[in-house]
Amino acid sequence: MAKVPMKRFKPRHEMIVFLHMRGKKNNEIAEALDITPESVWQVLTDPAALIMIDALRTELRKTFVDGIEEQMMELGPVAVERLQETLETEMPVGSRAHKHQDEVSFKLLDRLGFSPSRRDGDTGGKGINLDRDIQERLASALEKSKEIETYNAAEEADWEEVKEVEEAKVANG
Repeated sequence: MAKVPMKRFKPRHEMIVFLHMRGKKNNEIAEALDITPESVWQVLTDPAALIMIDALRTELRKTFVDGIEEQMMELGPVAVERLQETLETEMPVGSRAHKHQDEVSFKLLDRLGFSPSRRDGDTGGKGINLDRDIQERLASALEKSKEIETYNAAEEADWEEVKEVEEAKVANG
């Protein structure tokens, strides 16, 4: 049986809708307005109230979501610049900053859809599915980090010992 709409939607009915939209339960609304929970239910299920609730939700969504989306769009280029600075900064391999840099890099890859759990790739859940350009850039960055590791190791080497080993190779070879 279809609900018969109220003949006239009164300001008191609007108050019930507004309290409902603020998250109040029917019993709380009834107590606050000194009416029965059944009366609250009748108002909230009325076609006029349902239209009002829908319009209020749409307006709230537009106000808040659109405002947040606009802010995100404004902040996006700044965030990308900061991220680029972080990723392009030379950091010693093994340092906390380098680990953070790697973490940021992989989170970015994940957000771009290149996560290890990507199901539409051919990795079978093992590894990251990357396009060729990103694979080459990642391989280049890894190679560069190995060079830095080698350089750091070279700084710590005992050059006298290296010289002795090299001379022994020449003498034996």
